[in-house]
Amino acid sequence: MLNNNRIKIKQIILLLGVTVGLIFVGLLVIGVIRKTAKVDKDGNDLTKLKIEMASASMDPEKMWRNYFETSLKKLAAKFEDRLKLAEDNFLQQKNDWQEQNKQQLLKYNEALMVAKEELSQAKLQIDQLRLGQNNIEIPEDIEQMPDFTIYNFVNKYKFDRPKSSENYIPEGAYISGYLISGIATSTALNAPEEGAVPVVIRITNTGNIAKNFTADVKQCRIMGSAYGDLSSERAIIRAEKMVCTVDDSYITSNIAGIVHGPDGMNGIKGQIVSTSIKHIKNAMLGGIISGLSNSARKGDNMQLIGGNILTPKKQTFTDIASDGALAGTSSAADKIADYYLKRAEKLSPILTVPGGVKVDVIFTKGFYFGELGVQERIKQERVKESTGDDKWSEDY
Repeated sequence: MLNNNRIKIKQIILLLGVTVGLIFVGLLVIGVIRKTAKVDKDGNDLTKLKIEMASASMDPEKMWRNYFETSLKKLAAKFEDRLKLAEDNFLQQKNDWQEQNKQQLLKYNEALMVAKEELSQAKLQIDQLRLGQNNIEIPEDIEQMPDFTIYNFVNKYKFDRPKSSENYIPEGAYISGYLISGIATSTALNAPEEGAVPVVIRITNTGNIAKNFTADVKQCRIMGSAYGDLSSERAIIRAEKMVCTVDDSYITSNIAGIVHGPDGMNGIKGQIVSTSIKHIKNAMLGGIISGLSNSARKGDNMQLIGGNILTPKKQTFTDIASDGALAGTSSAADKIADYYLKRAEKLSPILTVPGGVKVDVIFTKGFYFGELGVQERIKQERVKESTGDDKWSEDY
């Protein structure tokens, strides 16, 4: 009887547990449904619907690409129309010029025919005068005309034709700039011909160059060569080329000019650096070693006997070896000293100038923008001056 009661109690407890679990599950389902489905006060469902538009399926990059391609096609069509119009205008102008030139040529031919006819008539009259020259009698009462001396001044004077300031830079023009890099050049006697080093100058001021010049001079740079002058301690710079940028193109002009430093004098003041001092020190050290070796050899060969008598010292093998070593040392030291002296004689001091120094470039010969024959023209003029050839020739 007791066991039956226990079994009933267990069944009741199990039934209550199942009932509570079902109630919990039901409440959970109702809560989830309320979260997913929102309703308004009237009970209408407010759940958002996701609607996919047609624009969402299109690629923005592709749309922009199509837009730019269409724009480019329109621009290309406009460009072709303008190009065709320009070609038509050019052909029309060409035809007009040809017609004008044709008419002028006809006028010149007519004038030439008239001149030829007048020339033939003049020749005929001259021939007639020559035939009747002997029959002409000169009256005695006519005074004889005086003799005139004719001088030819054609080869005595030279005249320079005017030049446009748009593409010509005259002598005496100047510009300002600064050294892009420093200078380290030799001061040897042959430095102007063989030891000159390249120099680059950046132009910052147009100076007195005409405002209507073809190129923007501030976009140009000047190439030159520099050498050192030991007496004045200055770096002498010769301007040789000017490179300019015009419409995405480079134009090089050969020039001739001198460079003045910030102190207004020819060349740039620099610092002298002597490279031969270490060789002179080595030569002096070799001479000292040679002198000490000779003194040691002479002092060891004599000995004092009887108080005041000097006699040659008897040489042992050790003395002979020591004497030979000292002799070799003296000879080697002399040769080393001579070697370093010769090296010191061949070396010349170096003149250094730092970069960024402000300079003024003065052109000593006029030139056309883009001209490449300035140096050759200067050489020809010097040859003419030395030979005395004063024949007239048209200047550049």
